[in-house]
Amino acid sequence: MYSIDFVDEKDAQKMIEFIKKIKEENLDTLYHFSHIPDYKEEKEFIQNYYDWGGIIFCAKIYDEIVGLITVARYKNPQLKHSVIFGISVLKEYRDKGIGTALINRLIEWSKQNDVYRIELEVFSNNFGAIKLYKKLGFVTEGVKKGAVLINDDYKDIIMMVYRVRNEE
Repeated sequence: MYSIDFVDEKDAQKMIEFIKKIKEENLDTLYHFSHIPDYKEEKEFIQNYYDWGGIIFCAKIYDEIVGLITVARYKNPQLKHSVIFGISVLKEYRDKGIGTALINRLIEWSKQNDVYRIELEVFSNNFGAIKLYKKLGFVTEGVKKGAVLINDDYKDIIMMVYRVRNEE
């Protein structure tokens, strides 16, 4: 069984190990990391993320990070009611409810932190993720045509949103 926890600086090494594993999967549904951070860089990243108003949750099994969701709050006062997130789950732990649990934890956190919109961008070839987002109530708001180049083929980026307080 897994637990969903906040990430803090003490998790920096576990985050690096997770990033290495995700990078090794070489998925064509995610942005690729430019490099693997060292311990100091990752610790600073975690601290800066929180300082900027973001939040990071992870799914752990036996103290190993197997899923991660990073949530950034926009800084502009006119946009600060919105957050945008990225999520990854290690291959061997997909389709076990971990992604759903991480997103549900984000929705719960958003309700407690005056967030109106949860936004995401997903590559159009990430069919499993798109299905999950729709199941959880995300809707498509737009498409960036040919926005990303994957294996010599241009793919769209789909922009989706979940309205935490559906007042419209």
